[in-house]
Amino acid sequence: MYDMSPNGTAVTFSAVEELEEAARSSGWDVDYRQISKGRFSTEHAFLDGGEISLTSVNFKSQLQILARGSPEGFVGFFLPRIASAEATMFGTNLTDGGLVFFPDGSEMDFVVSEGTGNETILVREDEFRAVAGALAPSETLSFPEATTIYQADPARFAPARREISSILRMGCVDAEAVSRLLAILALWMTDASPGLRAEPLRKGRAAAIARRARAFIEDNYQNKIRLEDLCTCTEVGARTLQRCFASYFQIGVFEYIKVRRLNAVRRALVAADPSVDSVTPIASVNGISHLGRFSTEYRAYFGESPSETLAVRKPIVAVWR
Repeated sequence: MYDMSPNGTAVTFSAVEELEEAARSSGWDVDYRQISKGRFSTEHAFLDGGEISLTSVNFKSQLQILARGSPEGFVGFFLPRIASAEATMFGTNLTDGGLVFFPDGSEMDFVVSEGTGNETILVREDEFRAVAGALAPSETLSFPEATTIYQADPARFAPARREISSILRMGCVDAEAVSRLLAILALWMTDASPGLRAEPLRKGRAAAIARRARAFIEDNYQNKIRLEDLCTCTEVGARTLQRCFASYFQIGVFEYIKVRRLNAVRRALVAADPSVDSVTPIASVNGISHLGRFSTEYRAYFGESPSETLAVRKPIVAVWR
């Protein structure tokens, strides 16, 4: 059978009724109808984080999906994976570059064929509006009242899919990963709105914005840092912040945060006593929350594992000077 409640659940549904029951138990008013011959099968990976939930689906049967509204108080995003297969919404062909936005209470009429897939993000509407407002304070983001398709270059899906895949693999909702994902979606919507452009900045002000962001990171790298926190601190939108930061430091803001934490961990490991100290608490106190990924990234930057650094004291090596 199935169980959609635990974090990081992966499940294969072998009957359309099971899929429908699971979706309805999660707050969807939806009907699934199998329209292809053969044994029914779909694969789902699901994570519910309260304020946000993520689903990744691979369809192995052709289905019609009739939804009369997402869970109350939530807005949703649907990222289709079409490849050589086919999917339609209200009779319109979906492509790998189509982001589908569905507000609370909107209707959806999908037909998906065998071989298609999708990632779905559900987030509380008030949370998403707050994030969008922080990321683009000088812009007006229009929230459609009906299901809407935003077309873009399919390559723009890649960062969003990577974030979703990473969160599902971790099996927990990480505030920074969610912030990055919502930023991608909010900025996608503003980019699709006509007449919106990044504000022009004088060189001096751009440098000041970058330095202000760095100061915030220096003060807070041991804690979670969301993009909207940096936007609030610097009083500019996400695109302006990212442009100023990358221009000034020649590195993206999230990469900077990661490298700042890695350097802090290395300094602490070099100074630690291996007879009494261990890697995990040192990493945790310096803002590292996912130890498996941390070990891989640490080795990529420093050429050795964290435990090797701890075991043999060496001169401190920084990623940047």
